[in-house]
Amino acid sequence: MMKLALMLAALVPLLLAGCSGGGGSAIEQDAQGRYVVEMGTGNKFSPSKFTVPANSTIVFENRGGNHDVQVTGPEGFSSGATAQLGDGEEFPITVTKPGRYEFACTAHHGQGMVGTFTVAANATG
Repeated sequence: MMKLALMLAALVPLLLAGCSGGGGSAIEQDAQGRYVVEMGTGNKFSPSKFTVPANSTIVFENRGGNHDVQVTGPEGFSSGATAQLGDGEEFPITVTKPGRYEFACTAHHGQGMVGTFTVAANATG
């Protein structure tokens, strides 16, 4: 019984460490410090859910197929839909207002090519 209690005591912190509380995937930054969302084959965004700080640039990179992207957010924010992006083309957007944003490929949203991100307020001081 003591061994079981010790094993549980050791495992609980490891299990909790995997719970980021952010509710999304990690998003990578490129050499320019931009947050990168890949879109392409399989009609998916990767990651499709993430959080970035205010004043971040997010770049949607097309890795295959023909896609566009439209971003909507707080206070009526809309990027408008981009033209079709060919393979290797990208669409950068800088977000300044904290809140929840949604994005979609207008051609493939019915197939689930959608996502959300949160812009967190920058900490001061």
